[in-house]
Amino acid sequence: MPNRKIDLRGKRALISGGAAPGPWALSVAEAFARRGCAIDLAAADQDALESAAARLGERFEAEVEAHPTDLTQSVNAAVLALECEDAGILINDPGAMAAGPVEEIDAQAWRQCWEQNINGLIGLTGEVYETMRERTEGSIVNLISSAGTVPDSGNICLSTASAALIMFTRSLGQASIRHGVGVAGILIAPQSPRLDEVGELAVFLASGMAAELSGAVITVDEGLALKAEILGYTSLH
Repeated sequence: MPNRKIDLRGKRALISGGAAPGPWALSVAEAFARRGCAIDLAAADQDALESAAARLGERFEAEVEAHPTDLTQSVNAAVLALECEDAGILINDPGAMAAGPVEEIDAQAWRQCWEQNINGLIGLTGEVYETMRERTEGSIVNLISSAGTVPDSGNICLSTASAALIMFTRSLGQASIRHGVGVAGILIAPQSPRLDEVGELAVFLASGMAAELSGAVITVDEGLALKAEILGYTSLH
């Protein structure tokens, strides 16, 4: 785990929190703000976003800018990337997804899940990555549910989308390191209490200390995914 001596003063991070800044995104934002990093916080829910940005700014005396944006609309990814072109760090938190077995997830719910949690995240990453690649410097960290590592018929949308994000992270990280950009992922149990650890690990992965870990996906879930795999559980809950 990283230590508190990592200094991010002079750095800027874009943290995308899905429909609203969820606990994972906010834990990461706190960890970065604590180290002096300026933050661009983005989400679709304007009220929740502005409230979270104000709290972060007051608590840590940090520079925090709110960017209300709906990444289910593909053009917004390019706009947000342009607004935050000075960010050298990108944190993606896909946010909540539809829950239930396949017979309870209709076509509209599948499309919404894919647009918000897959297409939106990948679209923003592609736009930001292009800028980082041109600079030959940058870090991208994806926050992903550990449900993507174990088949879970009772939460099929979350498991399927998370599995896709795991492979996206590994595949991009394999190529990005040749251009000076590190890409890594953090797998988190859906109801993990380890939020502080998620924030600290994100800081480490975004720092120069983790330059050789591009393509890595690290699990923070109290061993739940491993237990599920060993014992044959079909659910992480």
